[in-house]
Amino acid sequence: MSPKYTSLEDGQVIVTDEPRADLDALARWQRDDSPADRGPQGITPPSTTPVAGEVNKDAVTGGNPPLLSTTAGIANPADTLSAEEAQRKAAEDAGSNANGEATGDDESSDAGSGDAAPERPGLNGSTEEWLAYAKHPSIGVEVADDAGRDDIIAAYIEKFAPAGNAKGEEWAAYASDHGVTVDEKDGRDKIRAAVVAAGWATA
Repeated sequence: MSPKYTSLEDGQVIVTDEPRADLDALARWQRDDSPADRGPQGITPPSTTPVAGEVNKDAVTGGNPPLLSTTAGIANPADTLSAEEAQRKAAEDAGSNANGEATGDDESSDAGSGDAAPERPGLNGSTEEWLAYAKHPSIGVEVADDAGRDDIIAAYIEKFAPAGNAKGEEWAAYASDHGVTVDEKDGRDKIRAAVVAAGWATA
């Protein structure tokens, strides 16, 4: 007896001298115990016609002069993005730039760099913290690299503190932004004095 196993998936035929338990255990193999001549075994030769039909190899991909694609029907080389372009497009779709940094209309970010402004150090912050904060593009306080903390804070105050004769609303907003508790009804002079006493302005 020479069992013949036929694959129900691709028609492959295997003829063996003895039954094979490994093939009997698989539902995709159909066993036939009738006598059969031992023909060539193996996978049925593939057809030269693609299963999905003929591939259009003459599709024009565009360009000047027009280019022909050997992969027509699979992908249009004219529409293929480079790795960098694909990364940039994916980042834009996700709402971030190519470096993975968030973009948008956040008021605390610099419009040119898309990089959010760092948190402002307290008056007791280190010189390094103040230097990094002052030199951030969205802050733009001009100080020397070897400037001390007091000089950096003074430059910051000079740039951002309202003028002495500014309206009370401006001083109240500046005070609130710097953690100084004031009442706008107190008037400009009292608010300014409180800000000076807190160290965020000069007298």
